[in-house]
Amino acid sequence: MSLEGTIVETPLHRLASHAWKAIAGVGAVSIIVGLIALIWPGPTTVVIGVLFGVFLLLSGLMGLFVGLAVPMPGFVRAASLLVSALSVVLGLLCFRSETHSVTLLGLWIGIGWIMNSMTMLARGLSTKGQGRGWVIVSSVIGILAGIVLVASPISSLATLVWIAGVFLLVTGIVEIIRAMQLRRRARSL
Repeated sequence: MSLEGTIVETPLHRLASHAWKAIAGVGAVSIIVGLIALIWPGPTTVVIGVLFGVFLLLSGLMGLFVGLAVPMPGFVRAASLLVSALSVVLGLLCFRSETHSVTLLGLWIGIGWIMNSMTMLARGLSTKGQGRGWVIVSSVIGILAGIVLVASPISSLATLVWIAGVFLLVTGIVEIIRAMQLRRRARSL
């Protein structure tokens, strides 16, 4: 039996011929979520705040379980249980009111941004080489943005939701364009 002229479909060919659908799907979801964030920024912020409360509660409960069930040194166990218990308490506070959930989310993001940017700043100041200046500048911007979020978490978070909406909209359009290009290339394989 001759295989001349027969195209053998390999796993890579199958992946390439279907990957564009997943990328287009991600693009479509990004556009939809971006539009929702831009059209209804207030309700979107509240939903994100409530989901954050669910995340804190579940991750805290899981952390308590791990802290009690998994063998670890005493200090690590104590720190794990303390952080996990705090996460459960903060998660429960998020369910008290929309304002609590949005405020806690804004504070959480702001503090995280400050801590991450301070780490990046220390790395930028302690190294030499190309791109060092950009690391330092972006770190300072990150620290300032974190301070703004901590100082005014609700209004800053609403602005952040709007920026995320624009970002998701643009990302979605780019992903759909990329998916169509991939589809075209997959057909030519």
